[in-house]
Amino acid sequence: THTHTHLTARHSPHTSASMADSGAAGLLVVVLDTNPLAWAEQTGRTLQECVQALLLFVNSHLVMRLGNQAALIASHSGCSRFLYPANADAPPALASDTGMYEQAAEMNATVLASLDDLFSQEWPASPGCALAQSISRALCYINRVRHSMAPRELSDRSGHRACPARILVVSVSNQLPSQYVPIMNCIFAAQKQNVPLDACMLHSKSTYMQQAAELTNAVHLEVAPEANLLQVLLAAFLADHADRQMLILPTPPCIDYRPSCFCHNTVLDSGFVCSVCLSIFCKIQIRCPTCKTMFKTQKA
Repeated sequence: THTHTHLTARHSPHTSASMADSGAAGLLVVVLDTNPLAWAEQTGRTLQECVQALLLFVNSHLVMRLGNQAALIASHSGCSRFLYPANADAPPALASDTGMYEQAAEMNATVLASLDDLFSQEWPASPGCALAQSISRALCYINRVRHSMAPRELSDRSGHRACPARILVVSVSNQLPSQYVPIMNCIFAAQKQNVPLDACMLHSKSTYMQQAAELTNAVHLEVAPEANLLQVLLAAFLADHADRQMLILPTPPCIDYRPSCFCHNTVLDSGFVCSVCLSIFCKIQIRCPTCKTMFKTQKA
């Protein structure tokens, strides 16, 4: 199956600097939407096929550059859990005597075992996934990895923090209005840490992730059901932040920055905002449904 993703090399005045910066090993954190209800409604692609494509994609990232690291987080219905690494404090694995990259083999086995354990437990049914929790967990993991590096590795010659990191969100669930504020907080935190938030949307649309990709200088791509997922991942998301400056990547035609109300999930041009929790509503509320705050009404 062929996709319509086209990548073109381009020349820029920052090309030489980008090639020099691209020598640093990078950290990739994949947030996978594992909501069973959302995957049950999908046609043309199963969760097993998505996991296989993601494992090959992450393996490609590990072998792209010596020292590359990876982590996978499951964004389930009502919970967020690490699929890999099982022990974040373990040292990185090296190549094995059999010729297979040991870290890749260990990651594949750990992810599959973690998924089996995740689906063997009962979780509350929800139309959405714990996306905000998963992105927060990914940002915390990136911050911990950076601070665990040796002092000489923390900054490069330009004075910027080394270990370039990025987050890839693979989502199939519809967005929940109640996650707008937590996701926006994650976007601002990612901006501060210089972490791009890539979004690979499978059969779902999310204005939240469109804003996240735009504000963090990342890639947002909606993948058709008939598209080859592995080909899309390798073509659009394998290049790190430095190498992307030499590529023309797919960009969304239009980004809607308007928020959605928390009561009906309707996109608003103007609305009413709770002064306590910043929840957004399309009509005046006597009591905030989110934080239960009572509002004072003006008497005529």
